[in-house]
Amino acid sequence: MSLLTTARRYTEAFDHQPTAQVDARIRTQAAMGLWRALDRLGLPRVVERACDLGASETRVNQAFQYPSAGSDETGGYLGGGRFDFLNEKFDVGDPIDWNPEGRSLLWRFHLHYFDWAPRLATEGRVDELGRQIESWIAQNPVGRQPTWHPFPTSLRILNWARAFHQMGAPGPRVAWITSLRRQAAFLEGHLEVHLGANHLIENAFGLLVAGLFFEGPVARRWFARGAGLLTDELDKQVLPDGGHCERSLSYHLRVHLVCREAIALLKANGRHVPPALSAVHERMSKFTAEVRHLDGNVPLFHDSQLIEESTWKRFQVLSRATGASA
Repeated sequence: MSLLTTARRYTEAFDHQPTAQVDARIRTQAAMGLWRALDRLGLPRVVERACDLGASETRVNQAFQYPSAGSDETGGYLGGGRFDFLNEKFDVGDPIDWNPEGRSLLWRFHLHYFDWAPRLATEGRVDELGRQIESWIAQNPVGRQPTWHPFPTSLRILNWARAFHQMGAPGPRVAWITSLRRQAAFLEGHLEVHLGANHLIENAFGLLVAGLFFEGPVARRWFARGAGLLTDELDKQVLPDGGHCERSLSYHLRVHLVCREAIALLKANGRHVPPALSAVHERMSKFTAEVRHLDGNVPLFHDSQLIEESTWKRFQVLSRATGASA
C-alpha cells in the first residue's frame, strides 16, 4: 500500500470521527509510546511514581460490599500454568509466564483479565491465587504493554476486587492492594475515549469499582468519574430498542451484564442509582429477553458467539440483587 493511499484512508477515517476522539487517539498513542520507551530504558518506576502521586493515601473501604462476588466460573484456567482462551489451550508454565511468545494479543488480553480469580477465592485457594498475583506484579511493571492496556486493566480491577472481597482473614496482602490502587490510577489517566463503545464502558465500570473498593478523596473522584461516564455512555450507546449500538449479541450481553452489575454494586454499597441507568437497564433486559432463542441462546449476528451457561447464571444471580425479572 502506497504512502499516499494510507494517508488518504486516514484522512477519510478522521472525517467521520469527532475532534475529541481524534485528539484522544493522538494523546493515547503518545502516552503508550512513552511507557514503552521507559520500559525499554528500565525506568518503569517513573510511571509507578506517577500512579502513586496523590493516590498513596487511598485506603481500602472496609465497608465495601460486592453482591454475589463468588463464582464457579473457570475463567479459562485449567490449573497449573494451563489456560484455555479462544478455543486455544496453552501451558504458560508454573510459575506463569505472563507474556508468552506465540500467543495472539487477544489471547494475552484474556490471560491478563484474571477472570478465574473470583473462583479461586471462593474455593479458598488464596495461596494459589496469591502466587499468581505476586508473579504478575513482579513480571509486569507499571505501564508495560499489553499488560497495562486500559481494557484488560479494567477487567482485572473488577476481578481482583471480587476476589479480595471473598478472601477471609488475613485478606489480601499490602502489595496486592498497592498494585490494585496503581491500576486504578493508571486507568483513570488512560480511558479509551479514542475507541469509545464497549471499551469505554469497561473503563468506566473499572473506575466505579475502584472508587467503591477504596476510600479517600481520590477514590471519590474515581467513583464520580466512573459512575458518570458509565451512565452517559450507556445512555448514548444503547439504542431505543434496548440493543447495544455495535449490534453484536455478545457485546450486547457483556454491556448488559456490566449495567446490571453496576446497579447491584450501587445498591449494595448504599449509593444512589441514577434513573437514567435504571432506564437503560430496563430497555436492555427487554431486548435480551426478546432475542433469546427457545434453546436459551442468542442469534449469531456480527461478532457474536454462543453464550456460556455461566454467563446466564451470573445474570440470574445479579437479578436478585437488582430486582430485575431476568
